[in-house]
Amino acid sequence: MKSSIDRTSITRKLSSLLDKASLTPAQAIEGTNLTDYANLIIGAAKFPPGIKVIYLYIADNEIQISIYGKSLAQIKIHCDSSLKRLKNINGIKTSSISASILITHEGTDIDILSGKETSCFQLFLITLSDRWASKGVAAAVNAGGAAIIFKSTENPALSAFIGLAATIVGIVFEAIHTAWRAESWSWSESK
Repeated sequence: MKSSIDRTSITRKLSSLLDKASLTPAQAIEGTNLTDYANLIIGAAKFPPGIKVIYLYIADNEIQISIYGKSLAQIKIHCDSSLKRLKNINGIKTSSISASILITHEGTDIDILSGKETSCFQLFLITLSDRWASKGVAAAVNAGGAAIIFKSTENPALSAFIGLAATIVGIVFEAIHTAWRAESWSWSESK
């Protein structure tokens, strides 16, 4: 979070958002490794099928969300929805958002995946770069070749440049569409 947030206020707001799915701190820590952190819980909920989401007030400008589930797909989905729920609370501004997916093995937590939220604009730039490399370069080479072989007043060269322009427009719209529909989280294996 960018600035200080009031613990009482956020607890009240989270309680109204979580409503019927809410858990008490005692219910929330049951079966987790958070028993020492029960006093930091500002909200918790249980969602079908067996997902537990726990919001912890770590400091006046830091909130941690712990999600417990049985599959990576469920955890990833609830990671996104839990963050959106938090962002919908007035007065909360986020500055950096990251995630770690841990598994417990013989009493030790092992970090297996790291996630980072990516903005729509960043997704657009990534997709634009990728599409330019895969489609734009080929169209530019074709147009350049046609310009060298044919005079610019002849139809094939003009057609090649029109094709290049159409490819560029297509790449931009494809990047916009992909960024709009893409998952806002990118995940990678932890090291």
